[in-house]
Amino acid sequence: MKIAFVFNKKTNASLEQAEFDTPETIQSIHQALASGGHEVIDIDMSGENLAVPIEKLISTKPDIIFNTAEGYYGVGRESLGPTLFEQLQIPYVGSGPYGCFLTLDKFLTKQVVASRKVPVVEGYFVNSVDELKSILREVVYPAFVKPNYEGSSKGITSKSVCKDADELLSYGTESLKLFPQGILIERYISGRDISVPYISGLGEGGRGES
Repeated sequence: MKIAFVFNKKTNASLEQAEFDTPETIQSIHQALASGGHEVIDIDMSGENLAVPIEKLISTKPDIIFNTAEGYYGVGRESLGPTLFEQLQIPYVGSGPYGCFLTLDKFLTKQVVASRKVPVVEGYFVNSVDELKSILREVVYPAFVKPNYEGSSKGITSKSVCKDADELLSYGTESLKLFPQGILIERYISGRDISVPYISGLGEGGRGES
Protein backbone atom coordinates (compact mmCIF):
# COMPACT_ATOMS: atom_id res chain seq x y z
CA MET A 1 0.00 0.00 0.00
CA LYS A 2 1.18 3.53 -0.78
CA ILE A 3 0.71 5.78 2.27
CA ALA A 4 1.11 9.55 2.22
CA PHE A 5 2.24 10.74 5.63
CA VAL A 6 1.16 14.39 5.91
CA PHE A 7 2.57 16.45 8.77
CA ASN A 8 3.84 19.83 9.97
CA LYS A 9 7.54 19.76 10.89
CA LYS A 10 8.58 21.70 13.99
CA THR A 11 11.53 23.93 13.13
CA ASN A 12 11.64 26.12 16.26
CA ALA A 13 10.32 26.37 19.81
CA SER A 14 7.83 29.15 19.08
CA LEU A 15 4.28 29.13 20.42
CA GLU A 16 3.01 29.04 16.83
CA GLN A 17 4.67 25.65 16.25
CA ALA A 18 3.81 24.13 19.64
CA GLU A 19 1.52 21.53 18.06
CA PHE A 20 3.84 20.58 15.19
CA ASP A 21 5.78 17.30 15.04
CA THR A 22 9.48 17.15 15.83
CA PRO A 23 11.81 15.52 13.27
CA GLU A 24 12.22 12.61 15.72
CA THR A 25 8.45 12.08 15.91
CA ILE A 26 8.13 12.26 12.13
CA GLN A 27 10.86 9.68 11.69
CA SER A 28 9.28 7.35 14.25
CA ILE A 29 5.86 7.54 12.60
CA HIS A 30 7.37 7.02 9.15
CA GLN A 31 9.25 3.93 10.34
CA ALA A 32 6.16 2.54 12.06
CA LEU A 33 4.09 2.91 8.89
CA ALA A 34 6.84 1.43 6.72
CA SER A 35 7.34 -1.53 9.07
CA GLY A 36 4.21 -3.12 7.62
CA GLY A 37 5.86 -3.29 4.21
CA HIS A 38 4.14 -0.15 2.93
CA GLU A 39 5.59 2.58 0.73
CA VAL A 40 5.52 5.80 2.79
CA ILE A 41 5.68 9.23 1.15
CA ASP A 42 6.49 12.12 3.49
CA ILE A 43 4.60 15.34 2.77
CA ASP A 44 5.28 18.42 4.88
CA MET A 45 2.25 20.72 4.80
CA SER A 46 3.92 23.57 6.71
CA GLY A 47 4.00 27.10 5.40
CA GLU A 48 1.51 29.27 3.56
CA ASN A 49 2.17 27.84 0.07
CA LEU A 50 -0.03 24.76 -0.13
CA ALA A 51 0.54 24.29 -3.86
CA VAL A 52 3.58 22.05 -3.32
CA PRO A 53 1.99 19.50 -0.93
CA ILE A 54 -1.23 19.47 -2.96
CA GLU A 55 0.68 18.77 -6.18
CA LYS A 56 2.64 16.02 -4.42
CA LEU A 57 -0.58 14.37 -3.24
CA ILE A 58 -2.01 14.52 -6.75
CA SER A 59 1.12 13.26 -8.50
CA THR A 60 1.95 10.42 -6.11
CA LYS A 61 -1.64 9.10 -5.97
CA PRO A 62 -1.48 7.51 -2.51
CA ASP A 63 -3.89 4.77 -1.52
CA ILE A 64 -4.51 6.42 1.84
CA ILE A 65 -3.31 9.38 3.92
CA PHE A 66 -2.01 9.27 7.49
CA ASN A 67 -2.43 12.84 8.70
CA THR A 68 -1.03 14.69 11.71
CA ALA A 69 -0.88 18.13 10.05
CA GLU A 70 -2.32 21.31 11.52
CA GLY A 71 -3.14 24.55 9.80
CA TYR A 72 -1.60 27.85 10.84
CA TYR A 73 -4.49 30.28 11.10
CA GLY A 74 -8.06 30.52 12.35
CA VAL A 75 -10.39 28.43 14.47
CA GLY A 76 -10.90 25.93 11.65
CA ARG A 77 -7.23 25.27 10.93
CA GLU A 78 -7.23 21.63 12.06
CA SER A 79 -9.93 20.83 9.50
CA LEU A 80 -7.72 22.07 6.64
CA GLY A 81 -6.12 18.69 5.91
CA PRO A 82 -9.28 16.54 6.00
CA THR A 83 -11.17 19.12 3.92
CA LEU A 84 -8.40 19.09 1.31
CA PHE A 85 -8.19 15.29 1.25
CA GLU A 86 -11.92 14.97 0.71
CA GLN A 87 -11.84 17.43 -2.18
CA LEU A 88 -9.02 15.39 -3.73
CA GLN A 89 -11.07 12.23 -3.04
CA ILE A 90 -8.19 10.49 -1.28
CA PRO A 91 -9.08 8.22 1.68
CA TYR A 92 -7.50 9.18 4.99
CA VAL A 93 -7.43 8.11 8.62
CA GLY A 94 -8.39 10.34 11.52
CA SER A 95 -11.31 12.62 12.21
CA GLY A 96 -13.14 14.43 9.44
CA PRO A 97 -13.40 18.21 8.94
CA TYR A 98 -16.39 18.63 11.24
CA GLY A 99 -14.82 16.66 14.07
CA CYS A 100 -11.59 18.64 13.80
CA PHE A 101 -13.44 21.94 13.74
CA LEU A 102 -15.66 21.07 16.67
CA THR A 103 -13.03 19.74 19.03
CA LEU A 104 -10.66 22.69 18.53
CA ASP A 105 -13.45 24.89 19.97
CA LYS A 106 -13.45 23.71 23.60
CA PHE A 107 -16.53 25.70 24.65
CA LEU A 108 -18.60 24.52 21.69
CA THR A 109 -17.51 20.94 22.38
CA LYS A 110 -18.70 21.28 25.99
CA GLN A 111 -22.09 22.50 24.77
CA VAL A 112 -22.49 19.64 22.31
CA VAL A 113 -21.46 17.04 24.90
CA ALA A 114 -23.75 18.58 27.53
CA SER A 115 -26.66 18.48 25.07
CA ARG A 116 -26.26 14.68 25.06
CA LYS A 117 -26.71 14.64 28.86
CA VAL A 118 -23.02 14.01 29.56
CA PRO A 119 -21.82 15.90 32.67
CA VAL A 120 -19.28 18.64 31.94
CA VAL A 121 -17.45 20.97 34.30
CA GLU A 122 -18.96 24.45 34.36
CA GLY A 123 -17.09 27.03 32.34
CA TYR A 124 -17.15 30.46 30.73
CA PHE A 125 -15.94 31.58 27.32
CA VAL A 126 -14.63 35.15 27.23
CA ASN A 127 -12.86 37.14 24.52
CA SER A 128 -12.49 40.52 26.18
CA VAL A 129 -11.29 41.94 29.49
CA ASP A 130 -14.74 43.45 30.08
CA GLU A 131 -16.33 40.00 29.79
CA LEU A 132 -13.66 38.63 32.11
CA LYS A 133 -14.43 41.26 34.75
CA SER A 134 -18.15 40.54 34.51
CA ILE A 135 -17.77 36.90 35.61
CA LEU A 136 -15.18 37.25 38.38
CA ARG A 137 -17.83 36.95 41.11
CA GLU A 138 -19.56 34.00 39.44
CA VAL A 139 -16.53 31.75 38.95
CA VAL A 140 -15.91 28.86 41.36
CA TYR A 141 -12.31 29.00 42.63
CA PRO A 142 -9.74 27.71 42.10
CA ALA A 143 -10.34 28.33 38.41
CA PHE A 144 -8.43 27.04 35.41
CA VAL A 145 -7.63 29.28 32.42
CA LYS A 146 -6.75 27.98 28.96
CA PRO A 147 -7.00 29.11 25.33
CA ASN A 148 -10.32 28.06 23.83
CA TYR A 149 -8.97 27.34 20.35
CA GLU A 150 -5.72 25.47 21.01
CA GLY A 151 -4.58 21.92 21.74
CA SER A 152 -1.52 20.00 22.95
CA SER A 153 -1.47 22.01 26.21
CA LYS A 154 -0.63 25.13 24.20
CA GLY A 155 -0.97 28.18 26.42
CA ILE A 156 -1.08 26.17 29.66
CA THR A 157 1.38 27.45 32.28
CA SER A 158 2.00 27.19 36.01
CA LYS A 159 -0.22 30.28 36.39
CA SER A 160 -3.22 28.67 34.69
CA VAL A 161 -4.68 27.67 38.06
CA CYS A 162 -6.04 30.86 39.67
CA LYS A 163 -6.99 30.69 43.35
CA ASP A 164 -8.99 33.94 43.49
CA ALA A 165 -10.49 36.78 41.45
CA ASP A 166 -7.31 38.87 41.49
CA GLU A 167 -5.23 36.06 40.01
CA LEU A 168 -7.92 35.29 37.46
CA LEU A 169 -8.15 38.91 36.31
CA SER A 170 -4.37 39.20 36.06
CA TYR A 171 -3.69 35.93 34.24
CA GLY A 172 -6.90 36.08 32.18
CA THR A 173 -5.91 39.51 30.88
CA GLU A 174 -2.44 38.19 30.06
CA SER A 175 -3.90 35.18 28.24
CA LEU A 176 -6.25 37.33 26.17
CA LYS A 177 -3.27 39.28 24.85
CA LEU A 178 -1.72 36.04 23.58
CA PHE A 179 -5.01 34.43 22.49
CA PRO A 180 -7.43 37.25 21.56
CA GLN A 181 -9.85 34.84 19.92
CA GLY A 182 -10.94 33.76 23.40
CA ILE A 183 -10.14 31.83 26.55
CA LEU A 184 -12.04 29.21 28.52
CA ILE A 185 -12.37 29.51 32.29
CA GLU A 186 -13.44 26.40 34.19
CA ARG A 187 -13.65 25.19 37.76
CA TYR A 188 -10.34 23.49 38.46
CA ILE A 189 -10.47 19.74 39.05
CA SER A 190 -7.26 18.10 40.22
CA GLY A 191 -6.10 14.80 38.76
CA ARG A 192 -4.66 13.33 35.59
CA ASP A 193 -5.85 14.43 32.15
CA ILE A 194 -6.11 11.37 29.91
CA SER A 195 -6.78 11.18 26.16
CA VAL A 196 -8.63 8.06 25.02
CA PRO A 197 -8.34 7.20 21.31
CA TYR A 198 -10.77 4.87 19.59
CA ILE A 199 -11.32 3.30 16.20
CA SER A 200 -14.85 3.07 14.83
CA GLY A 201 -14.05 1.34 11.57
CA LEU A 202 -14.29 2.72 8.05
CA GLY A 203 -16.95 5.30 7.46
CA GLU A 204 -18.16 6.99 4.30
CA GLY A 205 -15.42 7.26 1.73
CA GLY A 206 -13.24 4.74 3.53
CA ARG A 207 -12.32 7.09 6.34
CA GLY A 208 -11.57 5.67 9.79
CA GLU A 209 -12.54 7.82 12.78
CA SER A 210 -10.24 8.13 15.79
